[in-house]
Amino acid sequence: MNEKSSTIFITGSPGVGKTTIAGILSKKGYIIFNIGSLMTDIAIKEGLVENRDEIRTLNIDKSTELRGKAAEYISDSGGIKIVDTQISVAHAGRYAAGIPVRLMNKIKDLSLIIYIDATEDEIRARRAKDGTRVREKENNEFIDIQRSINIGILSYYSVYLNIPIYFIHNKEDDIENTVIKCEEAIKSIE
Repeated sequence: MNEKSSTIFITGSPGVGKTTIAGILSKKGYIIFNIGSLMTDIAIKEGLVENRDEIRTLNIDKSTELRGKAAEYISDSGGIKIVDTQISVAHAGRYAAGIPVRLMNKIKDLSLIIYIDATEDEIRARRAKDGTRVREKENNEFIDIQRSINIGILSYYSVYLNIPIYFIHNKEDDIENTVIKCEEAIKSIE
């Protein structure tokens, strides 16, 4: 009996809580891949970076190559897979798609995108509390621009790939409800 193979992206701006949500979903038995972690592992093995935060400083061609290798690794896996990724990457005033369309096309079983969102104030506060990452100086305007870019990219992907997007607000101190909504979205394609 063939097991159904589906890939679900869980995405949003840095600081919305998507990696925390992915961690909770992992404990519930879902297979989770983190694009940034896969890219970092590959880049460290290739001697390109020493840590994850250096990934965004690589030139676009090298970043795209690393994303492609990560996408191929994910595509070679079966079952229901959840991919924790950025929909856009910001560095020094430049924005690039986290997963360019040509790489999205490599993931043949992409079935759903879950966009986790939060208010600018919630995002800024969460980023400030995260001592594990080195981030650029950010304000609400920067966060709002990135959220707008994310939604624009997602809208294009939804139409181009003919897949649904769920927008889920991760309210402060209500992550359990956010996880429930994510599970409902996942079940919609199972």
